[in-house]
Amino acid sequence: MFENRKLTSLFLAVLSVFVIALIISSSIWAYSKTKELRSKSEISSSGVGEIYAKPDTALISFSVITESKDVSDALEKNSEKMNNIIESLKEIGVEEKNLKTSSFNIYPKYDYIDYASKGTRVLAGYEARNELQVKLGDISKIGSAIEMAVSRGANEVSSLSLIIENQEEFEKIAREEAVKKAKEKAEELAGALDVKLGKIIAYSENNYVPYYRDYANMSSESSYAPEIEPGENKIQVTAVITYEIY
Repeated sequence: MFENRKLTSLFLAVLSVFVIALIISSSIWAYSKTKELRSKSEISSSGVGEIYAKPDTALISFSVITESKDVSDALEKNSEKMNNIIESLKEIGVEEKNLKTSSFNIYPKYDYIDYASKGTRVLAGYEARNELQVKLGDISKIGSAIEMAVSRGANEVSSLSLIIENQEEFEKIAREEAVKKAKEKAEELAGALDVKLGKIIAYSENNYVPYYRDYANMSSESSYAPEIEPGENKIQVTAVITYEIY
């Protein structure tokens, strides 16, 4: 009887120690998980950097459109005019590497007889369309280039874009400013929330570089050089930084 009581007391003592150890372990685990969850909290901040720069390069597209009843004649007239345009652009200093044919097409043209009553169509001739893209490193020559091309047979100026050739250098400056502002904002936010910044866990950015673009249709009868004001382009970078906080 005495031995049984002794064994029971020993068993209860061991069980009590086990329960206490289990409670302590659970508390430590819960504290550890809470700390881990806190360390995974995060905040994000953004900053915007801007810089203005003058465009230094122009992209212009000229088109020559010719029509004829004979496909060979339409092609010959078109080629002659485009070759004259190319030679005239070279005369004002445009290098051959900056001249590129962007499209060339020949289309049949039809006349419709009794179209309202679903009549037949008759071949009327052909239209040849040749588009040349020109890159000008000297934007002061834009007006002269347009005047020269139109006078030599270009009957359409489909687009004019003013861009910055070495845009990456300006983006770098804007990015540095954006990152600096994002970091400063994160520090202010952490102070207001009474938390501390940890390591950076994510970064993203958006770049915005608007450029001047003008669309115009000019006939070969035009005989003047248009004045183009390049102004300045705004290069903008938005940086978003995400930090761990604790």
